[in-house]
Amino acid sequence: MKKLMLFLVCGVMVLCSAAQKKYIDNAKEDLKSGDLDKAKTFIDQAVTNEKTMGDADSWTLRGQIYQAIGANPKYEALSPNPDSVAVESFWKSHALKPTGNSGLILAAEQGINKMYGIFWNNAINGFKNKDYVSAYSNFGFAGQVNDLLHSIDTAFGAPMDTLALLNMSKAAYNAGLTDSTESRYSDSAVLHLEQLAQIKYKDLFVYQVLLANYLQKKNTERFMATAEVAKQVFPDNTDFAQQEMEYYRETGQMDAYLKQLEAGVQKDPGNYMLNFNLGVTYDDLANPKDSEGNSLPRPANYQDLFDKAANSYKKAVEIKPDEYGPNFNLGLLYYNRAAQYGKQMGDLGQSKKDQMRADSLSKAQNLFLGLAQPYLEKAFAELDAKPKLTGSELNIYQEAITGLKEIYARKNQTDKYNELDQKLKNADSKLN
Repeated sequence: MKKLMLFLVCGVMVLCSAAQKKYIDNAKEDLKSGDLDKAKTFIDQAVTNEKTMGDADSWTLRGQIYQAIGANPKYEALSPNPDSVAVESFWKSHALKPTGNSGLILAAEQGINKMYGIFWNNAINGFKNKDYVSAYSNFGFAGQVNDLLHSIDTAFGAPMDTLALLNMSKAAYNAGLTDSTESRYSDSAVLHLEQLAQIKYKDLFVYQVLLANYLQKKNTERFMATAEVAKQVFPDNTDFAQQEMEYYRETGQMDAYLKQLEAGVQKDPGNYMLNFNLGVTYDDLANPKDSEGNSLPRPANYQDLFDKAANSYKKAVEIKPDEYGPNFNLGLLYYNRAAQYGKQMGDLGQSKKDQMRADSLSKAQNLFLGLAQPYLEKAFAELDAKPKLTGSELNIYQEAITGLKEIYARKNQTDKYNELDQKLKNADSKLN
């Protein structure tokens, strides 16, 4: 009797196993014939059954079925997100059988990569419609497809899909701005941008967002490390030096920063960036502004700081004469000094004493406008020669034109004034 019972139990096990295999076989046949609703029913049963849920090929088949559902509008009611389910299924297959997974290799060769384009297009549409959560999710799935393909075979995909990471970060950043209560998006943006910074990825957005985040959180170690990387990747960009200076100002360490720059220039006097950054720092100290950008009273040592700023800028221009940055900053330093004399003239009355004072101020104003002119012209010429400009370059270009127009107007140089007036009107067309 005991032997008979054992035989009967074994018989039931064989029947159950055969039944589950039949689910897989039926799912394959229905996929081939295009009966995707039936195929979905059978494969969902197969991957939830303890006898077949550990079979890598079952999960590959599930991925192929859901992939087919996503590609066929007739079956859109079967799943709200078939493409993402497909990717998850393929990953499950890969986890169960990381190497020698012939079913998954075949699936990759037959078009898992098509899903990359689907997710990418969905993400772009999300951006266009300002649905940044959708864009974030779809860029993330595109990255997963790349990683999956590269894991299956290094001939597929790339070791790191940097473009997907960057766009995923931008979507997460915008989603965080849209809903500031959802910190997970801003946190995700920082996490992915840190991955890109580690490989010194060349995109301004990476470092601008990270530095702003570290400044807000007063994370000195990461701020300094990232600022150094940013300056290495973009050696001619002045924004990072400004952000670095802002960090020291916010944390009350401007004296330490100034000493650091001065020591650096003394040690390496031919270093362009050190001289330029030192000029920016002296300039900022000589012409302080509040958090809203409004001018604050001059410091007692204004003239000393002004002269040091001018000399540092001149040294930077001497080292790299064709760089628009130090040329513009030096021209602006002189131009703003001239504007200060103009403001003082405007505050004078009609008395003989005031008129004598006005004559003296007018001469000083003309002197500094004359000093500003060649540097503003050089900055303008360098930027005007570029077919396209970044946002910060465009701002400098427009400011240089505005300053030069004022100088040409005072000198009655009508032709030059009109030429630059037209340049200013068309400036936005140069934005990259």
